[in-house]
Amino acid sequence: MKKLIILSFCFVVSACAQKEIVLKSAEMVPLQQLEKSIPLTHIKGDLEVLLFADQRSSKATFGIAKTGIFNFETSIYMDISAEEYVKNRFISGLSKRGVDVVSDSDYAIQGNIKKLWVWENANGLMLEYSNCEIEIEFEILSKKDKVLRYHGSVSSNATGADSILDTTDSDGPILEICMNYIVEKFAQDPQVQMFIKTKL
Repeated sequence: MKKLIILSFCFVVSACAQKEIVLKSAEMVPLQQLEKSIPLTHIKGDLEVLLFADQRSSKATFGIAKTGIFNFETSIYMDISAEEYVKNRFISGLSKRGVDVVSDSDYAIQGNIKKLWVWENANGLMLEYSNCEIEIEFEILSKKDKVLRYHGSVSSNATGADSILDTTDSDGPILEICMNYIVEKFAQDPQVQMFIKTKL
């Protein structure tokens, strides 16, 4: 009977812990508790969004989760690359702010992903929460004369709510919050607005 209990316990522990977490980019939505705090700076203009090169030392993983009863460290992956993810979020984020993301714009943005990471505060003693950090360098290019017009950087970090028992489900949503902050900071930059507002 004792062996059966031990075996059952081991099964439960191993069942709760996961070998890896794969975030599905199309299903990720921002953490609701924080989404309301992010403004939407509206800009009437256009811009082309080019490649964001992944310059992180570890390109495959997006972070570390803590899973199972004993909070085993579990790698976080995504179903698309960091380059695709950041480009997609810039396109959707700028579109929400009134920017037409088109290939025939006079200006284009490209950049480098310096940081993009999600991790969890989970030690089994306190309530858990997710964290994220993103840093992106960007350039705005003139497509007519192929000249670099502006170089800048945007970064963000965010901490999720600590009122949940298991924070792993918040890893994707907190990453979305970080990206929303990034796009908003980009849109608020007066130099950026000067190049985007080509329709005014």
